[in-house]
Amino acid sequence: MIASGSWDKTVRLWDVETGSLLLTLDGHTDSVNGIAYSPQGYRIASASQDRTVRVWDTTTGACITLYGHSKGASSIAYSPGGKRIASGGEDGTVRLWDVDTGGCVRVLQGRDGTVYGIAYSPQGNRIASTNYNGTVRVWDADTVECLSVFRHSAWGVAFSPKSNVLACGGFDATVRLWDIGSESYRTLTGHRSQVSSVVYSPTGNQLASGSYDKTVRIWDL
Repeated sequence: MIASGSWDKTVRLWDVETGSLLLTLDGHTDSVNGIAYSPQGYRIASASQDRTVRVWDTTTGACITLYGHSKGASSIAYSPGGKRIASGGEDGTVRLWDVDTGGCVRVLQGRDGTVYGIAYSPQGNRIASTNYNGTVRVWDADTVECLSVFRHSAWGVAFSPKSNVLACGGFDATVRLWDIGSESYRTLTGHRSQVSSVVYSPTGNQLASGSYDKTVRIWDL
């Protein structure tokens, strides 16, 4: 089963093998900008332009609504343990939510404009956020201290599952692989428009990137 979020304000669940629509989740009052599955697979979190985050039960369609962003919620990620959700907003904040209570437990304030991308590290102890204004930030997920700041106008973001590397898809059509410790980076070129998404293979040996140039590229690392 896969999930899609749409400008038609819905989240839809699809059967991978048949392509048939299984369930439509209605509730948002504006476009759905991002979605994320829980690690356990029975919940989906959605971030919407209506300034809310919703957490859906994939079997019943029931949801809880999380309020806090003062502008549209633009990005979303589940923690590896499934207990917390991180959401980024057009208000420039990253908010950490307790999934069970629906409460906002931390607010990370970068003051860098819209948070386009957000990702948890595989260990769940760090969070990365990207924005158009030229900064990529790495945060301590517990203390909410900003640990690193990289200069890159980026959208998609992903932690490597096997090394201390952060992949960022840029508005400049490049993918940068940042070494978090040294703050050096390697650049992957080939796309001809902004790179909106990046994802590592489970082994970390490959990276897929999606771009507004209508292509997906798979990189051997």
